[in-house]
Amino acid sequence: MLLFVPVILFSLTIHEFAHAWSAKIGGDMTSTHLGRLTFNPLAHIDPVGTILMPLITLFTGVPLIYWAKPVPVDHMRLRSGIWSVIVSLAGPVSNLVVVAVVAIALKIAFRLGGVNLMEQFIMAKRLDASNPLNVLLLLAWQFLFLNLLLAVFNMIPIPPLDGSWVVYHFVIRNNPALWRFWEGLSRFGFVVLLLLFYFPPFRMALHLMYMYPFEIILRWLVNA
Repeated sequence: MLLFVPVILFSLTIHEFAHAWSAKIGGDMTSTHLGRLTFNPLAHIDPVGTILMPLITLFTGVPLIYWAKPVPVDHMRLRSGIWSVIVSLAGPVSNLVVVAVVAIALKIAFRLGGVNLMEQFIMAKRLDASNPLNVLLLLAWQFLFLNLLLAVFNMIPIPPLDGSWVVYHFVIRNNPALWRFWEGLSRFGFVVLLLLFYFPPFRMALHLMYMYPFEIILRWLVNA
């Protein structure tokens, strides 16, 4: 479990850096001027979402929501409306890139290390964590799982999550009838998300959304 905190910190940092970098490419320098275009995790830490929530999970085992300090984006300075979508998707895409890099590295390692290494990876959570190789395999597990979870969770179309900007651009902005509803949802979106986590069907749907692709990745890794 002690591997969890640095992995989630790294993953959130990559996520927020991707937002800042894509905003800069799209024409908005706000996050760059505020020092957010950096891989330094200290620039992205939110005291509650990045420190308190992971620590609660670490010591209680209760799964919670994690977040970093949101990257400020002035959407009026972006070159066009579609850049709002690109900037929003950059975060989840960056986490999927991490998943792809780790998965490919593991696949190559399995080809070089043979069946024994593959079996050790499968059993990594049950083996002695004092073994350096097993620690690396546990890190790989955490990187795959947490980055996939971050990518999927952030695509939920509820403000302030990244998926909400996709819905706004393609559905809300040209539909005045939905404006009032969207304004209220934007104001209380985080509360709505917290309440949804107490709704079993929502938790089950979220579980299926990230576990199904996670299982596909694992099957690809262990198959020759």
